[in-house]
Amino acid sequence: MKHLKFIIPGAVGGLLLAGYVGLSLYSSNQAEKQIEDWLYDNELDGMVQWQSVSASPFGATVTVSGVSVVVEKAPLKGLEVNVEKLRIADFTNEPDLKSMALELEGVTFPASDERPSAVVKLLFAELLAESGRDKLEPLDLSIKARYDDEASEAGMSFSMRLPELFAVEGRAQVANVRNLDSLLEGATAQAMGFAGMGSRDLLRLLGNQAGLLDDRAEAERRLRAIELGDSSFMLQDLGYFKRRNLLKQRYGYALDPAKGAADEQRQAAFERDLRKQEKDCSEKLSRAMDDGEQACADVLAVLNGQSDGFRMISEPEERVRLGDLEVALQKPERASRLVQRLNQRVEAL
Repeated sequence: MKHLKFIIPGAVGGLLLAGYVGLSLYSSNQAEKQIEDWLYDNELDGMVQWQSVSASPFGATVTVSGVSVVVEKAPLKGLEVNVEKLRIADFTNEPDLKSMALELEGVTFPASDERPSAVVKLLFAELLAESGRDKLEPLDLSIKARYDDEASEAGMSFSMRLPELFAVEGRAQVANVRNLDSLLEGATAQAMGFAGMGSRDLLRLLGNQAGLLDDRAEAERRLRAIELGDSSFMLQDLGYFKRRNLLKQRYGYALDPAKGAADEQRQAAFERDLRKQEKDCSEKLSRAMDDGEQACADVLAVLNGQSDGFRMISEPEERVRLGDLEVALQKPERASRLVQRLNQRVEAL
């Protein structure tokens, strides 16, 4: 009997562990089945392969390892993407509540030595060349989004890390967002219905379904009424801007052998260039931001490889709607007032 106080807790712990493992396996199997069904329903089966799927016991987090995607449909036909780990968490898709957290680790675009990846050539070739790199390291990407119909609020955040280049993060909140499903469906239908139509087909569609104009006007009204909340954007240099600046100083400035040492000429030319950039930036931002001169200095210091990063923050103290942005584009004289209402500032990292 004296050993029962050790045996019983151990047995209970073993049963709990076995139950946890069994529930995890069940959740993983269910998650894999749901992924297969979703790919089939969207005619994507055959394009996506993976090595394994695991899920937490109650399915809150699903991790897919060794993902390989080969797109077989236009306009991205031929695109190849490999993902070391893909995580999906906090997934909800109800009319009044939507949320999702998506993380991708170790994203690469396969290519042979003779044929570089088209994606790398299109999106990253200039970045690599400007920083003296010839290879894109595996990148990480995350996206989080949440919509609450009862609160009429929505928010989104993202981050991307390009090793040895830079990292970016952003987040934004909006208010006065209602019935998101109908808003998105209406916008998508309008775009799909009007895209690629000839003038006769478009007139015929509008003549037969005049209600589309009313739907479009309502969708535009609701979009313009969305109110901007707090937002931020962060840029962190992981080597790209510093190396680009060094290469620019070495090869981008004309030197005169009669005017002294080459390093001194390069440094003087760079400082003149930086002062001109700060002057041009300050003239534009000083009318819109109370601390525009310092904001320019912080941003340009990063872009010229002189600091590690900056964060731009917007915390509106007065109502700013999406429609106000459209008005500001059409009437530049209102732009300064709009920027002031956004209450923006820049912080050095």
